[in-house]
Amino acid sequence: MNHKRNILFIVLVTVSIFSLGQKIKFIEIYNENGLVEKKKSNDNNPNNLINGFYLSNIENGYLTTTIDSSRIFDKTLFIHMNYGERFKNSEIQINIPDDIDLKFAQSFENKSIYFNPSDFQKKINNWLLLMNNNGFPFAEFEFENPTFINSKIELDCNLKTGPYVIIDTIINPELNKKEWNLISNITGIKKGNAFSLNNVYGVSEKLENTGYIKELKSAAYEFVDDLALIYTYAQPISKNSLNGLVGIQPLEDGKVQFTGNVSLNFLNSLNYGEQLKINWRRMFNASQNLITEFNFPFLFNSDFQISGRIDMIKKDSSFFNFNSKFTIEYLIKNNLSLGALISNNNSTNLIDEKYSSTSVNSFGFTFNSNQQDNRINPTSGYFISSDLSYGWKQTYNLDTSQSNILRTPNFYGNLNFNNYFKIRKRSTFKLGILASSIQNEILYENEFSRIGGYKTIRGFDEESIWVSSYLITNLEFRYLIDETSNLFIFSDFAWTESKTQELLVNDYYNSFGFGTNISMPNGLLTLIYGLGRKIDNPFLLRTGKIHLGFTSYF
Repeated sequence: MNHKRNILFIVLVTVSIFSLGQKIKFIEIYNENGLVEKKKSNDNNPNNLINGFYLSNIENGYLTTTIDSSRIFDKTLFIHMNYGERFKNSEIQINIPDDIDLKFAQSFENKSIYFNPSDFQKKINNWLLLMNNNGFPFAEFEFENPTFINSKIELDCNLKTGPYVIIDTIINPELNKKEWNLISNITGIKKGNAFSLNNVYGVSEKLENTGYIKELKSAAYEFVDDLALIYTYAQPISKNSLNGLVGIQPLEDGKVQFTGNVSLNFLNSLNYGEQLKINWRRMFNASQNLITEFNFPFLFNSDFQISGRIDMIKKDSSFFNFNSKFTIEYLIKNNLSLGALISNNNSTNLIDEKYSSTSVNSFGFTFNSNQQDNRINPTSGYFISSDLSYGWKQTYNLDTSQSNILRTPNFYGNLNFNNYFKIRKRSTFKLGILASSIQNEILYENEFSRIGGYKTIRGFDEESIWVSSYLITNLEFRYLIDETSNLFIFSDFAWTESKTQELLVNDYYNSFGFGTNISMPNGLLTLIYGLGRKIDNPFLLRTGKIHLGFTSYF
């Protein structure tokens, strides 16, 4: 045949079975030579069973398979089939223009010598999709000279690329230049880039994940003279919040102690996608903590972002810590980045014992990936944030002469991992892992990490557990009320190590409880009850902790 065909396909014949009410426990398949296969069945729908065997034969090269007859008797489905010829695919020729320099995700090479039409169509679609995402939205395959001779298929497949299309511009008349740049950086759609269908389809998800872009409807595109015009219907907004949390902690003498946590979060206030966080906390008597963080993405309209953190804590008259960190990251994607960091941690001893102060200068690397399906209330996907750093620590004795300065190597590692497993439409299971370790020959308690409370291991006083290393597992079952609200039950487990020059202590902790996040007209209400213990102690109801918080958006 010399005429062209757009694609080869098989038309399935619907087989009518009148004994739909009978149970099927066994299947027997016959061909012209007798019984071919006998097997058990868990499907009582004969149409599904017959079509399944029919498709299986076709996918194994028996393209002319027919169903001669079928019947049900004594809970057994009898199928009589004519397999026909088995066709080979060795004569299929793929013709690609010489000027196409693409590494195709999947070739037509197949270990099987027999023709599988489903596999063939899948590979054709994969090639066309790859072309669509690399500047060839009009690419197509033309099929010529199909013949069936001596159980072989002869076919010429010619790839027609069509014109090469590049992005001309993003069109959104409601945006100023700064907002236009922000949308372009977030979506990855930039003037001069090759047109990508996946990029256009992914615009809504990328904008939604930022938390500060309001999209009115999905993006669209238009082709004009080998140029692509991308239409977006979105507007950047400021997403600021004020969060207040009160902790209620029963004391051993029967009294109640209140702790506080106030956080200000300014997101995209300047329309650069920037973020500023200010967090003040009071964990225990006469102790305060002030943390300031900032993040500035798309530095000079590039794929780099910078961030910083300053953490100050003063514990009564014992010590004062001042920790700072600066990070520069490369955005591989909007939700995936690699970076380098420098940090400086200083601790001043206010008691005049053993030493006067310590200082640690470190350099390291960071990795961050957020693949969650929802930024606020995820049901599936994962989030990971980690950093590793190495440096040198200087310990200054009370005598500040040079001979009394001790210099030791310092290692710090940190991991925050959350994975969500969707169970049903409104329920999900969360597995969380928090880990951190400080390794140094000379460590003091005021340099330890502080855990405990609603962000680490619930059911304990806020930051009441001071350790040099820890591993925490959070298990949580959530029921989603709406897009931002949920109910949950949880259980947390922790291993800790406290290591100084004088001691080495390993402890284990466990807690469980329940809580809720409830969406309000202008914010989010959080209520958590947790009951915790050291692993060798019993649970005591009087030691339960209540965390009450409210996040206000403005």
